[in-house]
Amino acid sequence: MSERLLEPSQEPVEPGRQLNSSITYWQDQLDTWPFESVSPELRGAAADALNQHWAYTGLDCVINGFVRTTSTIDQTVSREGFIDNGVGQSAGLYVAPFGKPDHQRWLVSYAFAAADSDMGTIAPDEYYFLETSQANIWPLAELEEPFETIQQPQEVLNMLSALLVDELRDEAFLRLPAAAQAHHINFYVQAAHVSAEAWGGISEKPAIGTAEKGYVWDAPQTGPPYYRQLALDRALIAGVCKGVDVLARRQLARYDAITDPNQLIDPAAGLFLILQLDADTAARCDLTVGEEIYLPISSQELEVTFLETADSAL
Repeated sequence: MSERLLEPSQEPVEPGRQLNSSITYWQDQLDTWPFESVSPELRGAAADALNQHWAYTGLDCVINGFVRTTSTIDQTVSREGFIDNGVGQSAGLYVAPFGKPDHQRWLVSYAFAAADSDMGTIAPDEYYFLETSQANIWPLAELEEPFETIQQPQEVLNMLSALLVDELRDEAFLRLPAAAQAHHINFYVQAAHVSAEAWGGISEKPAIGTAEKGYVWDAPQTGPPYYRQLALDRALIAGVCKGVDVLARRQLARYDAITDPNQLIDPAAGLFLILQLDADTAARCDLTVGEEIYLPISSQELEVTFLETADSAL
């Protein structure tokens, strides 16, 4: 959320100061002229200047934001809309047409083609043009870089959860509207899933010990539904892992934007591990078999054991 170029593997990539200034300059130039008067030469000059400040061309990236999807890089007939998360190979910056035929604008955009990664979600014959003002970009190589010596997916989740806690406390994040906040949080959830899968996956039957608390969705007969905190007393928790989530994005779906970290269900939690409880654990917690419990990662210590990995502490 800062204008500086972020250090690798710390947060989603955002424009550095020079790139940000260049985007603003060229977008102002493009907006000066009617759509039909903007020449290919001007668009090419803009792209050349912008790409001098972009270091991720050719890299596979996790992306989300408002996109225009086409079958070729210069095609004007396209689909537009939000992509929550995808993986594509950066093709640099381009000037792409957005909008309906009678209301089109040339917008500075990040271009992405089919990813080389097995996790690629962009079709081989498609390009995505990601509108710069609503873009989140996270190079996969840099996402994986700090985990070269790590063999445990739960350790990866621990690191990403700590980053998310910092994001949720950032003043710039707290000034965003609810939709933009949800957009940022969704990106962290997807990045967590991608990273965990790269290190063996978390869709297993884990055993979880030392947990002090968890949350369940409670819908009482009187009063509004809410997330109820459970005291787990460091008992063994078992079931099927259903991935990770962030309860803050559930809050955003029902309430206004978050303006203070204390509005969060658990301000220090970051990511939550979702566990579908087995019969023994459900009975011990006075819950229904198969009910999902949300275990906060960053606000407590969790000892998590997945079937195919060794013990590790979150």
